[in-house]
Amino acid sequence: MIKANETYKDIIFGYLMKEPDINLFIMGDIENYGFNFPELEIWIERNADGVSAVLMRFYDSLVFSASGEDFDKTEFANLIKSLDHQVLSGQEEALAILDDQLEYRQRKSMNLSRLSKETYHSQNLSCHENLKKFSLSDTDSLIALRETIEEFESSPIRELIESEFEQGFARGYCVVKDGKMLSMAQTSAENSRSAMVVGVCTHKEHRGKGLANQCLHKLCQEVLSEGKNLCLFYDNPIAAEMYIKMGFKDIAKWRMNVR
Repeated sequence: MIKANETYKDIIFGYLMKEPDINLFIMGDIENYGFNFPELEIWIERNADGVSAVLMRFYDSLVFSASGEDFDKTEFANLIKSLDHQVLSGQEEALAILDDQLEYRQRKSMNLSRLSKETYHSQNLSCHENLKKFSLSDTDSLIALRETIEEFESSPIRELIESEFEQGFARGYCVVKDGKMLSMAQTSAENSRSAMVVGVCTHKEHRGKGLANQCLHKLCQEVLSEGKNLCLFYDNPIAAEMYIKMGFKDIAKWRMNVR
């Protein structure tokens, strides 16, 4: 196993590009932040073909990727146990290889879906009068809304939100009324070819009005117009109906292991 630096970037991306949507988070964070960013660390295991597995730490989250079982699972498991983290995520079949060596409070499975310009089904929406593009002045309202959503595992990190939006690694649309955010949808880990949709939610007092649908359509239309695909995770059947109707297609099973 090697703790990677900039000299390994090409070989790492050669591996990640074999399944770019599944590896979107790792690709996006390396491309956007680089190996010298203090809250980003990458470890790899090499084989005859290049790379067999990758582990990334980004703040208090870990992402693991493996192309099969041809890696030292005990070494990776010991490394993961040594790292202070809240969540370990990755494609379910990759994390399952480590299950017998790692203990977590919760293992949450979900679908990973992709939207492209070819699959997108646009709608003629009557947008809410208070639908707007997210700005940094909305950060407090965004955090306040997300902290009311029981399905979200943790509170957002203010520093990360502001950094991503300031540097163009994220964008979002929201409905704000009287200084209160009612609904939102945003991207994260945007890179040169794709973006991850996160934080799609509506305050419980304003659900059933199609607000999240409006935010998400506006967001997707903008990102797709730039030639990028979008990906997202879901396990909620109500949300699934909205995503499928838009044209998202399932491409893999994803897992979040929560401490």
